[in-house]
Amino acid sequence: CYQKLGYYYQAFEAYQKVLDTYPYSKKIIGILTRQFHIGKRFLSGEKYKTMGLALLPAYMKAGEIFTKVHDNAPSSSFADRSLYYAGNAYVKAGMHEEALASYAKLLKEYPKSGLIEKTQIAIADLNMKRSQKPDYDHENLDKAIENFQDYIQKHPDSEFVPEAKNALKSLENRKVNYLLRTAQFYEGIGNLKGAKFYYEKILHEYPDSDHGALIVKRVQEIETILYGDNVEIIQVEKKSP
Repeated sequence: CYQKLGYYYQAFEAYQKVLDTYPYSKKIIGILTRQFHIGKRFLSGEKYKTMGLALLPAYMKAGEIFTKVHDNAPSSSFADRSLYYAGNAYVKAGMHEEALASYAKLLKEYPKSGLIEKTQIAIADLNMKRSQKPDYDHENLDKAIENFQDYIQKHPDSEFVPEAKNALKSLENRKVNYLLRTAQFYEGIGNLKGAKFYYEKILHEYPDSDHGALIVKRVQEIETILYGDNVEIIQVEKKSP
């Protein structure tokens, strides 16, 4: 009755009450199917209806529904898809920690799922998104770089590799620019050893950086200031393509 009237979340709750009351019912697959499709409705943009009005975005509700579908039957054919869609729903709701938890659970519990590649890309994309906030901490940027590197290494023949490589390049450029600004900050306050540390970090971690030649020159100039003329010539080893 609720579903026919467009009260989809209330219908989900009614279905859940049946499952809680009769956990071994022969109707469980049919009920799970209905719950799953209610979740997909909300994920697709259906609004939560209350007091006769469809006013509220329901992405969080979708995340809750998909999580519950998984919990209701973790061995069913819905289980891995439910966690994947739960993650997607939580991303749309801005609930990033919940999204990452859903994705991580899928990777851990269903390592042979056909959604593994998409889930790994989703994690990398989300960490990249989190790192783009004005007040982001660089832990998220580092996580995104690691996620994309890991994906490319594990799935070299995947159709998503070109996209992953482009994203990785963009993230690495941002990390280099951050390290460069940090080095320049230390120079500005007269801490040449601190500046040298960050310049050399760029040369070590990102030897193919566009700033490589200028950084080598600047490090040598700093070493001359710090140690006189008795400095070694810096060799930068480029990464293999």
